[in-house]
Amino acid sequence: MAASSLLTAASRRSFGWALRCCWAHQRRLLSAPPEQAGSWRSSSSSSSRKPIRGGDALPPQSEGMGDGADGRGGGPEILFEDILPDQPFSWQDEGTPKAAGDAQEPQEDWEDAVLAGVYSRKKPQQKKAAPLADEALLEVDLSKLQRDELIWAVGRAATLRLGKETRIWRDLPSAIAAQGGEAELSPSDVCRLLQALAYAPSEAPLDKALLRRLLKAFALRPREYSDERLMRVVYAYGKLAAKRGVRMPRFIDFATSEVVERDLTLKGWRKVRILEAIGSLPEAGPEFRSILVGQVVKNMKELDAECLGRFVPMLVEAKFHERPGVVNALNGVYKRKLKHVNFDDPDLILHSGLPLLLYDLMKTSLLTKWLERLQQLQLPLTTGAMPRKPFTEASEAAPLEGASPETVEQDPMAGLSDMPWAASEFPGPSAKAPQARQKSLLPADALRAAKNLEALKLAELCLRHERPSTLQSLSPRASRLLATARQMSLEPPEDLQLPELPHVFGELGRLFRASGVLLHPTVYGPYLLELSDPLGRVVVEWDTNWSLYPPWRRVRHEQYVKRKHKHLKAEGWKVHCVPQAEFAALTGKEAKISFLLDFVSKHRLEYLRLEAASRKDPVVVVVVVIVAVVSCCCYS
Repeated sequence: MAASSLLTAASRRSFGWALRCCWAHQRRLLSAPPEQAGSWRSSSSSSSRKPIRGGDALPPQSEGMGDGADGRGGGPEILFEDILPDQPFSWQDEGTPKAAGDAQEPQEDWEDAVLAGVYSRKKPQQKKAAPLADEALLEVDLSKLQRDELIWAVGRAATLRLGKETRIWRDLPSAIAAQGGEAELSPSDVCRLLQALAYAPSEAPLDKALLRRLLKAFALRPREYSDERLMRVVYAYGKLAAKRGVRMPRFIDFATSEVVERDLTLKGWRKVRILEAIGSLPEAGPEFRSILVGQVVKNMKELDAECLGRFVPMLVEAKFHERPGVVNALNGVYKRKLKHVNFDDPDLILHSGLPLLLYDLMKTSLLTKWLERLQQLQLPLTTGAMPRKPFTEASEAAPLEGASPETVEQDPMAGLSDMPWAASEFPGPSAKAPQARQKSLLPADALRAAKNLEALKLAELCLRHERPSTLQSLSPRASRLLATARQMSLEPPEDLQLPELPHVFGELGRLFRASGVLLHPTVYGPYLLELSDPLGRVVVEWDTNWSLYPPWRRVRHEQYVKRKHKHLKAEGWKVHCVPQAEFAALTGKEAKISFLLDFVSKHRLEYLRLEAASRKDPVVVVVVVIVAVVSCCCYS
């Protein structure tokens, strides 16, 4: 035992001595002129002895040492004859002169050495100044701009939402023709122009001939487009189809075939983005959706938690959850994420696991672990609350396995929340995960707390009314978290957009008020009820709310509305649905008011009319008005 201990200690001393010698040689390379360092490197590589690479302890790097001091860089080839064991070395000597008489190298010489490749470190790049002011975009002459300036001006106009007030959209086809046509554009230029046309407001003129030529330029040389640009081109087409009604079946056939052929190179999260962009378009076809979903299912472990939650509805719509082994694989992937020590963002855990629960794909064991993890991290449900795990430098430096690059990238689609794929539009690998971790461990604001409470209330109602046996089998800690969410009241702030958009019940609410029927908004559980009577537990809605939404949102919103009606009825509410098709067929305000009055009479809601209530008892009118005012104040 003692002999082995001495041998281990000797091994440690030998390894420490070799490491110090390696760094001493590195210091000589750094302090030597570039040409001499190159001669040393060449003489070392020409030797027949086996080299000791920095990659044995550190990853190898092509130039210089990299960031070797923090364990992330490598070093050049070092031979035993280059090591001087009698040369003292300490970490404090790094970057200092070799002798006391040597002058300290100026900062400019060090930067020259960096540029020469002795030490690989990139200098921060300065942003170029904008070629034009924003005010000049209204009357800019594109023919006088260079190609890069032209593309910048078009993209900037789309970002500023400039429509008919600028001449850019009218002059764009002729300006591109003067630059040599679409054939002279690079893949980056074509991608940026297509995105600008997609981001432009609906009232901006769109030259469909120019759009066809740009898409044809992509189709002529698709292999020159990276996976990122391919995804952006497909997205641009999907957005133009949604906003402008563009239909080009031949292009979508070509684009989908190109996406399918890149099975081995195209990342899973990019495939999910493509499905979100064009998966609901009829010209994409069910075969394309089925093939792409199947490709993602084969590598679900590569998806981050946020992307996995968005992929679950697509998997169900394609009916892949009915195939053997898919549900088990899905639960296994998410369980491994829960076990990871750095998967500690409670907001991300909640919103990524909720789709599995709502679509009944989460097993009871995983459900218990999911809720217990949220309880352990103390999911913020009130303003000012913060998770249990403190924020430290170690937690900042550690990689966040479950956190998606999508969740930490800035959103270039701000203000376009009507699109299902608007959030985190074109994500990619990023080094901003520590910022996401830091944000998740800060005290919760009103918006963050309301989102968490809304999601947890929805989960509690789903378990209580759809799967009561599963609710009874949960552990006490998991049940305690759901009970806490049920007891708390949701007070949504002004910037929280609940699922039902305002335009859905706008006309119906105005006509009810015009006919004297008093219905007002209230929040019950996670649901915003625009037209309700909270005292009588009555709510009035369309029979098909989802038909008033864009095509890409109808399927999922139909599931949401049906679940909402089911939960409200189980909670003792009466849900009265106005026939939306019959109402839309009427013309004129008087005819629609008469239709609604017949609806009120048929469902015995006359007590909500102010005229009928005033004839019976004036006190009733005062009580009803007070209740309406209080409910509106609580909602606002």
